[in-house]
Order: sequence, then C-alpha cells, then structure tokens
Amino acid sequence: MTTYPLYQNPNTSPIDGKLTVSSLLHPPKYKYHEDVILKQLSDYLAKTYSGHYVGEDNIQTFDVWKALGNCKSTARDTGLKYLMRFGKKNGENPDDILKTIHYCFILLHLLKTENKF
Repeated sequence: MTTYPLYQNPNTSPIDGKLTVSSLLHPPKYKYHEDVILKQLSDYLAKTYSGHYVGEDNIQTFDVWKALGNCKSTARDTGLKYLMRFGKKNGENPDDILKTIHYCFILLHLLKTENKF
C-alpha cells in the first residue's frame, strides 16, 4: 500500500494542492493511521479554544507572545518542552505530542503570514 504525505497526495493538483474529483472518489489509504490522528489532532485543537486556554475576549497566550514580538522563539521552545517531556510526565502521554504539533502549527502559521510557507 502506498502512502503519501498530505502535500504529495497524487489526487490533488501538483500546482495548487486543491482537491480534485478523483481525490474525493478515491481518498488516500493511510498506512500509519494519519487520517485518524489528524482527526484527533483537530479535536484537540478545537478544545484549545475553550476552557482554560482562552482568556477574556478570546485572547490566547499566543496573542500575548505576538504582542511581545517573540512568537517564533516561544512557540519553538514550548514545542520542544512538550516533546522532551514525552515519556517523563504521565508516561508516554500522547497529549505531549499533540501539544508539540500544535506549536508546530503555530510556527507554520507565522511563516504563512510572512509568505514563507
């Protein structure tokens, strides 16, 4: 079974990555449960917009880092913290990996806003 990273899905246009009719009729068959993991990641990210992760007026810690001008370094360092914590606090806790990925998403977002991604 052939697997493809999302950016190399043969069912999307190689130019713009947009979905094609073929991709809708024949979604990729992931070998490593990427589709399930992406769903879990999506659910985790949705939770960060409620509860104790968000302050008044929907302000997140990220917004404070942005105002201070240190988003990239703080997101990178925090992601590393969670990755290094994996296996040490609460065992091999998948939440540490989800948190790491979230901070990677933040870094990609920052690159996107600078037209570098």
